[in-house]
Amino acid sequence: MRSIPFALAALSVLAVGQFAAAQTQPSQSPAAAVQTQPAEDPIVAQVNGSPIRLSDMLAAQATLPPQVREVPLPMIFQPLLDQLVERRLYAQAARARKLIDDPEVKRMLADLEERVLEQALKSKIVEAEATPDRLRERYEREVKGKAGPEEVRARHILVASETEAKDIANELSKGADFAELARKRSGDGSAKQGGDLGFFRADQMVPAFSEQAFSLRPGQVSNPVKTQFGWHLIKVEERRASRPPSFEEAADELRADLAREALGKTAQELRAKAEVRTFNADGTPQIGPPGIRSLR
Repeated sequence: MRSIPFALAALSVLAVGQFAAAQTQPSQSPAAAVQTQPAEDPIVAQVNGSPIRLSDMLAAQATLPPQVREVPLPMIFQPLLDQLVERRLYAQAARARKLIDDPEVKRMLADLEERVLEQALKSKIVEAEATPDRLRERYEREVKGKAGPEEVRARHILVASETEAKDIANELSKGADFAELARKRSGDGSAKQGGDLGFFRADQMVPAFSEQAFSLRPGQVSNPVKTQFGWHLIKVEERRASRPPSFEEAADELRADLAREALGKTAQELRAKAEVRTFNADGTPQIGPPGIRSLR
């Protein structure tokens, strides 16, 4: 866990808060506000009568960097609350100075509102499409019972130079035991296990290593292979298809697939209903790509 000083410093990167929470509320007494609020969302501060609720704290916590977001709220409660109070004070002072009417501020607020609305609609679409039933149906249809990517189980010997790798290759060609040579001469952490790397997929190794390993049959040894780590000799012991992932293991990827499909479909539908004109940087009309109606 990161240190608390780090957590406090990271609070300065809080995202812009919700518009409603930042609005100045009609003045009322703290006692009256506390009596009328829902018990599950208590007021944690009032700034000139404008309440800050626990839900505002949780929303702000969700915008923190991941390593700070994991810190329990009680440990960062006070500095986070101070940040929200200060933000509210600045927002109120900005309104008092009529900055809300500044053209650049209006432009930034309009841009922020558009991005918030975009994300809100996308979230609703994904929530409606990536339901537990649809995730399960997609898993049963596309993943369950199907073999995963091919894996190989291989050993390797890693040395610093091509000359040394060729010397070892020569010893192997004369019948030396690969595992024993790996224990004696390999500079890799797997040397104690006779160079055994266990099973791996092609995408789990650097390309040059995987290309050689997946080109070999069980029992074959590669020629010296150079990677950024040095020179390798590779011996494949076994090949197999990996087991299919469980539903829990596949759920995130399935959800991402459903979300991508749903959002892509929605984007196409919105474009088909819209009249979109695009222009080059000099203001001359562009020819719209497929799916966008360009008015000439």
